[in-house]
Amino acid sequence: MEGYAGIEVRATSMSTEIRVKATNTKEILDKKARKVRELKSLIEKRYNFNDEDNKVELSIKPLPYDKNLCSAAQAESLKFKLLAGTPIRLASNNILGSVMRRGGATGCEVRVSGKIRGQRAKAVKYKQGYIVSTGQPKNDFLDIAIRHVELRQGIIGIKITIMASAEQSI
Repeated sequence: MEGYAGIEVRATSMSTEIRVKATNTKEILDKKARKVRELKSLIEKRYNFNDEDNKVELSIKPLPYDKNLCSAAQAESLKFKLLAGTPIRLASNNILGSVMRRGGATGCEVRVSGKIRGQRAKAVKYKQGYIVSTGQPKNDFLDIAIRHVELRQGIIGIKITIMASAEQSI
C-alpha cells in the first residue's frame, strides 16, 4: 500500500501489538476501518493467532515527523510510480525534489539498479545535497530504505538514502 512507512511489533505473554506506521492514516481509517480489520484477519490466519491464548492488536499510527523525510515512504512512492509506468529518471527526480524542497533535507540519494533500459543491467544514482557516508554519524543521521519492484523485464532494486538537517534529525 502506498504510504507505508514501517512496522513495530511488541509481543507480550497475553497479546501481540502490531503498529503500522503510515503517512496517510485518514485514508486507511476511512470506511469504518475496513482495511484495518482485513489486515488483522490476514495476520491472525497466517500466523495462527486466536483470541483465547494470544490476541493481536493492530493499530495504524501516523509518522511522528514529516513524510518527506521518511525514506521508507519515499521508496514506496517511487515503487508505485515505477509500477504505473513513469520513466525512472522523472520519478527519481520527483522524489529528490520532494525530499529536498518540501522536506528541507540536507541530502538525498536515489539509487536504482536493474534492467532499466534494454537487456543489460546497470545502476543509476541521482543525488542532491550532502550525505555523510562513514562513521557513527552515518548511523545517527541517515534514513535508508530498500525496496524491490517486479516489472515486466525483471526486478529493479531501489535504495533511498535521506540525511535530514541537524534540527530535523530522525
